[in-house]
Amino acid sequence: MFTEEERAFLARATRTMQIIVGSLATGVVMFGAVTLVLATQQPKPVPDTPLLTYMSIVAAPVAILIAFMFPSVLVRSQRRAILAGKPTLNVGSIGGEPLPEAEQNLGPYLAGYQTALIVRSAILEGAAFFCLIAFMLEGQTVSLVAVGVLLLLLLSGVPTRSRVEEAIERERRAVNELREMGAIDAR
Repeated sequence: MFTEEERAFLARATRTMQIIVGSLATGVVMFGAVTLVLATQQPKPVPDTPLLTYMSIVAAPVAILIAFMFPSVLVRSQRRAILAGKPTLNVGSIGGEPLPEAEQNLGPYLAGYQTALIVRSAILEGAAFFCLIAFMLEGQTVSLVAVGVLLLLLLSGVPTRSRVEEAIERERRAVNELREMGAIDAR
């Protein structure tokens, strides 16, 4: 379990991650609003072959798959680095005051979680922008449906304090179990 200092650190980090994911989602919503306003003012003729729409409809599920598979690679990489004693990602001060104990203990775990969250969210955001551009240029409603699905998935990833605590605790337990087994390969 976590100490009060660790809980406070995770609460601050969770707030930061909520702001990041919220900002990514807000960008999609704002660009979507601009796209809809432009579409109502300047209706586009329906192209014979809406190639960009087809591409965006294929890109959306591919992005969803990548968004939920690739971040786990980052987490596994961070786990291997922690086991080797050289975390590749770390929350830390450079040349400043020493970090509090909570940040030293949880920093590498949190950095892996945060990086995976940002990558996942950015992949979904990029696909949503692609679908919005396809709608803006070709006017096909199916592109807006894909944007809605991508935006819902993006928003479903907004971290809560309990979700972050559970993920960090699960990762810390996994690293400790691997250490006990003497494993360096954290697959």
